Amino acid sequence: MSRRLGGPAVALAAIAVGLLSAPAATAHDPECDIILPAADDLEAVFDQIRPGRMPVQGTEAQIVAAQSPLFGLTSPAAVDLRLWSSTLAAEVNRVNPYRPAGPDRIARDLAQARRQLTAARQYCR
Repeated sequence: MSRRLGGPAVALAAIAVGLLSAPAATAHDPECDIILPAADDLEAVFDQIRPGRMPVQGTEAQIVAAQSPLFGLTSPAAVDLRLWSSTLAAEVNRVNPYRPAGPDRIARDLAQARRQLTAARQYCR
């Protein structure tokens, strides 16, 4: 004698399969509450830098101030954004003896820092 699975058992199995195969919701990283405002501040400073020209004095200090909330954060998005912002600040300030500053290098570092801004925002969304 064979037993037939009833409707409720099939429905329960379908729900279980659906729950197990559904994409997991990503948890909100609490660091994003710091990363996103810092990214906005950095972008405002980056917008003042004109590729092909040396930035005005004081730009480096603005970058350092805007990135300061990122210190102590451990997410890859925060670390990468902080590192590239620091690199750009050193270029703007012309203090890196290993990478002589110049308009072309600043333009490349600015482009990379902007990519990190985008990556940080995508990480937090």
